[in-house]
Amino acid sequence: MSVTKFISYGKVFQNLSLSIEYKVIGSEFTTFSTRVMKGNQVFFVCDSRVWGVANVASDVFVESERIWSDKAYPYRAKIDDIVIFKSAFTFSDYGIDKIFRDKIGKHWAFKVLFTPGDLPPEVVSKLNDVLPSLEKLEESEYSQYLLENQNLIMAKRRKKLGLKPL
Repeated sequence: MSVTKFISYGKVFQNLSLSIEYKVIGSEFTTFSTRVMKGNQVFFVCDSRVWGVANVASDVFVESERIWSDKAYPYRAKIDDIVIFKSAFTFSDYGIDKIFRDKIGKHWAFKVLFTPGDLPPEVVSKLNDVLPSLEKLEESEYSQYLLENQNLIMAKRRKKLGLKPL
């Protein structure tokens, strides 16, 4: 699987889970339809980690039915061939953040992660080297795995904010 695009969920882990459940990705920006196309490979980024990859299975379409917890994200595309990694990785784990910094600059995350787009060829090459070696979950394991990680992430955030656990 050759990954050439990305989808960022910021810190809204529940939205990643819902995209996988409904097999759809979305954006609130019209540029989504020019940046994401059928046949693209995308990887899922949430909470600064890469959780999985998928194939874009449709052209972008507009839909108003709300799926995600925070916004409607009306510009959407269907996904298939979803792969979730047993252990999510960060961009620094494989030196990918350094490639981004060298190619795009110090504040690359603000320029790259908030809208789907093309990845620098060097990042694509590095991901294509790394992805085959990563352990993948069975599809039947996705929901439980994502729920456990969502709860873990929320607990860490609450602790960081000085809030009591739920």
